[in-house]
Amino acid sequence: MFTFCIRPVWLTRFANISQKMGVFMTFSKSLSAVRLALSSVVLFAAVAAQANTLPPNNLGRQDHLFGANGTEAEFNQVIDEVIAEYQPIVKAHGATLTIERLWKDTTVNASASQTGNEWQLHMYGGLFRRPEMNHDGFAAVVCHELGHHLGGFPVKVRFGSTSWAADEGEADYFATQVCLKRIWNNDLANNAAAAKTAPKAVINGCNAAYSNKGQRDLCYRIANAGLPLAQLLATLNGTDPKALDVTKTDKAVVSSTFQDHPQAQCRLDTYFQGAICGANFDPNVIPGKGNPKGDNSLEAEQVSAHYSCTKSGNFKAGLRPTCWFKPRM
Repeated sequence: MFTFCIRPVWLTRFANISQKMGVFMTFSKSLSAVRLALSSVVLFAAVAAQANTLPPNNLGRQDHLFGANGTEAEFNQVIDEVIAEYQPIVKAHGATLTIERLWKDTTVNASASQTGNEWQLHMYGGLFRRPEMNHDGFAAVVCHELGHHLGGFPVKVRFGSTSWAADEGEADYFATQVCLKRIWNNDLANNAAAAKTAPKAVINGCNAAYSNKGQRDLCYRIANAGLPLAQLLATLNGTDPKALDVTKTDKAVVSSTFQDHPQAQCRLDTYFQGAICGANFDPNVIPGKGNPKGDNSLEAEQVSAHYSCTKSGNFKAGLRPTCWFKPRM
């Protein structure tokens, strides 16, 4: 037996509306889920893109032991000296340089990040107060973070693509090859004083690289500035900071360029090689950035060779150490 029933028009319309609303609600939930997923990816990418001077560590727990090691005014003075020189350079690249001065933060690190055209440095009081650190060493850290923004090739790879940030080794190399030379070039008295504390190997290396007394003094000072950070990394790794020596070069040879933090001796080697590199760096160029073949391509490396010391450029000193860098030319 079949029952035939006529459905009222209002009920049919209500059912159609309900069905559409159900579809819309399902679509809205799906869209919200997509947005949430994309937000998570963007947030993760932003965190991953941040470049740090040191590996993550717990040295900040010791900060209460070193509270009297430097003042906030000194902390800001070192930062200001570097930033005054580099803010116009960053502006010329179409970006704004901002500094987060975290004096009270016990974190023993420093970092760089980019959000659109805002290029940031994050500087922590915990690093400045470390007993291994001094003013020149901290200036080298500020320069290292600038190197992530301005050093160019080779750059970090994240999520299968090249990022904005220069490799850790390249940021070290930029700090001494470019940045410290720029900010201390006219500080003749303090540069000359560095000769009194520079190790003999540093004096010999700088004297071989430069014939001018002013350039030699600057080289001594820059080479000395790399030691505090290398010693701090040795402390972090549980090795003897006193064992570090520019004459004891890291003999490792990488099969491909290492993107993250090299070992302490390798970093000290990089600081010294940057100091004795006589190649001229053009501040209007971020070497290799935006290269059509890719920021880590051979073509990008060829561009970078115009602004750094390489064997292909007939330099015998000042080369990036092979304990982190693999040259292809």
